[in-house]
Amino acid sequence: MQQHSYADAQISSSDTVFLSWVPAGETGAESILEKMQGGQKLVLVGEPPDQNGIARVCATNRFFDILRDQFLHVASVPVVQFAYHRDTVELYRKR
Repeated sequence: MQQHSYADAQISSSDTVFLSWVPAGETGAESILEKMQGGQKLVLVGEPPDQNGIARVCATNRFFDILRDQFLHVASVPVVQFAYHRDTVELYRKR
């Protein structure tokens, strides 16, 4: 496992990408999703958008639009929930 800034991350087709708590408004993470190739796996930790698809405390609306349009949701992993946070661990595969 290596840690990179979003802008500097080089993604190999064999990599499983792990993104955790993408800061609200951070647009660089969108490029990570776009760099990924079909069949690649993504592990996403953080708070999902609200019922209307609007980003709350993680990432951007566009990030979640890309996720919805270009990725297949594979599974959710239950995690401890804290007051006022809806933490999730979601597993995806790029279409």
